[in-house]
Amino acid sequence: MPYASKEQQRAAQRKYDEKRKGTRHRGWVWVSYPESVDGNWREKLVNEGVPAYVSPLHDRDVNADGTKKKPHNHAVMLWDNPTVYETAKAISDAIGAVMPPKNPKPGTPKPYAANVRSALRYLCHLDNPEKAQYDPEQVTCINATLADYYELISSAGDDDLILDEI
Repeated sequence: MPYASKEQQRAAQRKYDEKRKGTRHRGWVWVSYPESVDGNWREKLVNEGVPAYVSPLHDRDVNADGTKKKPHNHAVMLWDNPTVYETAKAISDAIGAVMPPKNPKPGTPKPYAANVRSALRYLCHLDNPEKAQYDPEQVTCINATLADYYELISSAGDDDLILDEI
């Protein structure tokens, strides 16, 4: 619908942008448990065409009280452009994974990756030395490569260390 003036058009665009603010993200996360995930989950993700990075099986994680956590995988799906929750949720539901709720309570996990690099590093607990460490070589890359994963998780500090070694 055309607007009478450019200012009306800009105001309508600002209102629309404000309404959608915080509802679209590039990275969405989920957790899966081996016994509940669909047997052909990899093929389903390949067919979606969305790059996804799945952690090695977290089978050594422990709770705060020292009890062992149920074995699980973490995953991050990445879109080229911001995407809505419902799109990511449909994919996670199709493979039997669990996404946090769209509007989580304060202090509970969010369904989106506020910081994609941090979310990808969490797949192996790279920034959490107090947690069980997992091998980045074992990250499953769907519609992406391990080289893509390494590029996304590397930092300027990592580059400096490599140059120092050279």
